[in-house]
Amino acid sequence: MELRTERANAAQLQAALSQSWQRAVKQEEEVEKLRGIVAAQSEAITELTAKVSDLRKFALVAIDDARGEIRTWKDRAAYLEGQRQLDSRLLETFRQKAYRSGTDIPDVLKKT
Repeated sequence: MELRTERANAAQLQAALSQSWQRAVKQEEEVEKLRGIVAAQSEAITELTAKVSDLRKFALVAIDDARGEIRTWKDRAAYLEGQRQLDSRLLETFRQKAYRSGTDIPDVLKKT
């Protein structure tokens, strides 16, 4: 009787072992499939990171260029404002000299 019990236990253990091996094989296949998916996603993330980095560099260069252009226009505007003020002072000086030497004052400029 013990021999039969031991054989029955051995058969059950053999069946359980077989099922465990089958599950292990299926799980290994699933793990390999998931590794492939993870590798593909990792590659996609690497490519996306490179693209974002390139876009960031492009944006920073564009911003720097715009800042440089703004500085140029500000400098030009400041120069032109200085030139306008100088021209205004020179015009007033020549106008006063002309009035002193007897030139008629236009009606538009006469104080009322």
